[in-house]
Amino acid sequence: MKKFLLISLLSSYSVLVFAQPSVYTKTKKVEIKDPITTSEIFASVEVDKKLVEDAWREQLTHYGRLLSTRGSLVVDPAYISSISSEPLVITSKVTASRGWTTIFMTIQLANGETIHGTHPKYGAAEKVLSGFLEKTQRLEEMYKAESELNQTDKKVQSDQALMMQMQKDLEANRKEYDEAKKKIETLDEELKQIKAAIAKHDEDKKKTVSTRENLRTKVLESRQKMQR
Repeated sequence: MKKFLLISLLSSYSVLVFAQPSVYTKTKKVEIKDPITTSEIFASVEVDKKLVEDAWREQLTHYGRLLSTRGSLVVDPAYISSISSEPLVITSKVTASRGWTTIFMTIQLANGETIHGTHPKYGAAEKVLSGFLEKTQRLEEMYKAESELNQTDKKVQSDQALMMQMQKDLEANRKEYDEAKKKIETLDEELKQIKAAIAKHDEDKKKTVSTRENLRTKVLESRQKMQR
């Protein structure tokens, strides 16, 4: 299974250990109407960026209407019952580097406060990412299994096509063999006829020679009688 990383950072980076994978957060200045301080939660996963981004977009639509602005994904208003019954603002971005895909997310409450590492609702916010990444890993494993299945299906189809071609070749060779066998049988019959004709010719030749000798003998005898 692919690994994924979630850690929590405040003013400086530090690792917090949770039963669920940790989430990273950091404090930064952002412009949302007025300059405010916000905590950005982020998580990295060793999964293809396109797969993560497409799945994350679909996940965000479950919280509200999704908008894309300046490369960021914004859901305003967003509703996550585990965090608040009031509308939220979710701002997110997906990046990739060296085989790792990172999701950045800021959750702003209705009172303008953002969820950070020590916020009471931080655990619920963490589960938004950790739960999604676990789901994404399973999704990637499913895609890989489907890809392997497709490759296996293609190989089976290729093998079947090869077998069909070999069967056709076998039938063609068998047909050629049968035709050649019939031709050989025909040639054998013709050869027998030729041998029989040669034998008859030899027999006729012997008879002709014998007849000629007999006639020659009679001619000689007749000549001798006349000379007497």
